[in-house]
Amino acid sequence: MNSSIKYKVIIPVFIIVVVSTILSSGISIYKNYINEEKNIINIAKVSLTPIILSSNIAISGANLMKLRSSYSENLLKSTNALYVKIEGMSNEIKKTLFSSAQPSKKIVHEFKLDNTHNDEYLISKYKNIDSITIIIDDHLFIKEKLSVKNGGSLIAIFDASRASEILVETIINTAMVSFPILLISLGFLYWIISLILNELTHFQNGLMDFFKYLNKEKKDVQPINVTGKKNN
Repeated sequence: MNSSIKYKVIIPVFIIVVVSTILSSGISIYKNYINEEKNIINIAKVSLTPIILSSNIAISGANLMKLRSSYSENLLKSTNALYVKIEGMSNEIKKTLFSSAQPSKKIVHEFKLDNTHNDEYLISKYKNIDSITIIIDDHLFIKEKLSVKNGGSLIAIFDASRASEILVETIINTAMVSFPILLISLGFLYWIISLILNELTHFQNGLMDFFKYLNKEKKDVQPINVTGKKNN
């Protein structure tokens, strides 16, 4: 069995092993990235829960000062959100003995962790959607519909670059582990395949000698040897 046949067997096997390794590594990397995205989203949504509850009460009662209070400000800061916008229409207040009637009015409150951060692109892109949670351009964009009679919403934007950092770290770590293992595996496969092909070559040569003996082309024949060593 010549070397061309040998490499015709080895090369496809090598390709299958390399492709399988790349695919399995890619699936593992993708799962880690998705899990990190889910973790970022879950933490953000949990941190926004008390703010949503407080916003429902403040907007319904047209209590803008409640949203501007130091308590609300500290609550917003604790979320680590880059930007939060709370808006909605308050309930109409009927006339009483102690106060005059007040029509429904728009309540808007904005919070920015960083004044240099520009959120207008994301806000305008999803302004017609009632509720959405999406990670785009390393930012987590959350829009929640408030439980307010006349309508309201909360928009929050978080830094989600950690997901991309995890992706890069996972690729590097996977490459550092997988590449040496892949080289060792390919080397081992090359040795095994070469060994098997050599044994098949000896077996083939033995069969050819045997048939030459049957055809009386040879006067004697050596026993077929499958150990790769010639008999004396």
